[in-house]
Amino acid sequence: MSGDVPPPIAVYKVLISTYISATSALLFTFPLDTLKTRLQTTSKSALACTTDIIKYEGMRGFYRGIPASLISAAPARSFTMSLYTSLISKYANWLDIGMQSELDRPTIPVFLAGLSAGSLSCSFTAPFEFTKTASQVETLINKSPVKPGAIHAVKRIWQKGGIKMLYGGVEYQCLRDSIGSGVYFTVYETVKNKISQWTRKNEFEKNDRPNGIAIATAGALCGATSWVVIYPIDTMKSEYQKNLYSSALLHEPEKVERPKLKFSLDMYRGLGFSIVRTALNGVLIFTFFEYIQWML
Repeated sequence: MSGDVPPPIAVYKVLISTYISATSALLFTFPLDTLKTRLQTTSKSALACTTDIIKYEGMRGFYRGIPASLISAAPARSFTMSLYTSLISKYANWLDIGMQSELDRPTIPVFLAGLSAGSLSCSFTAPFEFTKTASQVETLINKSPVKPGAIHAVKRIWQKGGIKMLYGGVEYQCLRDSIGSGVYFTVYETVKNKISQWTRKNEFEKNDRPNGIAIATAGALCGATSWVVIYPIDTMKSEYQKNLYSSALLHEPEKVERPKLKFSLDMYRGLGFSIVRTALNGVLIFTFFEYIQWML
């Protein structure tokens, strides 16, 4: 074997640091996620969508669907990160790739670990993802001044199609999350280690203070890069789930056609806001994650 493969980072450290970082980032960036979903499912401009939300729903409109995300996002992110960190050493061992320490991040094992973690996590988060999307687009579907929100969305979806409908669009989400996580973690680890080397910070010493510049830069780039790659898939998911929910609101639900993957400008509606959101999200998540883990 080309080198020893150390055990993964303690699970409790990953769980605690990820849960805190994911919750904090979600609360801060959720309004941009709402705006992104509106842009994906309408032909209006960002300014028009923002104005409509403020005019008809108030500031609370930017946080429509956040209960479902708070229930699922932090636990799911904790699960994904824990699985990711534990799988790196296993893939490295399987591929006979040496690691200097538990914090070493060889590229191929990192990509495969991210791919695996992302694909497995969607089985838990899919119903919450659909509920969040339904809540975010409900104002586009239901013209009533009273917007019931996430609980109403869940009840309506369950009544019309049960658990199967709650998992509507799961194939798009799993494809998005698996590819996205693979790219996300690979870019993050690569950029962080390169900048750390340039600034002569040794990230492989357990007690060494995290390099804030490297973490923030890598977090921003990994978020933006992964989202550019997977955005057409996310647009397909949003459109399909919006149409599913629209059908569920009808007295007699209609058959919903699955969108086809196409690389056109329409598939990138709202990309600018998504890049800002995911870049900011990456900075917040990894900054909290690295520093909390270092302090534990």
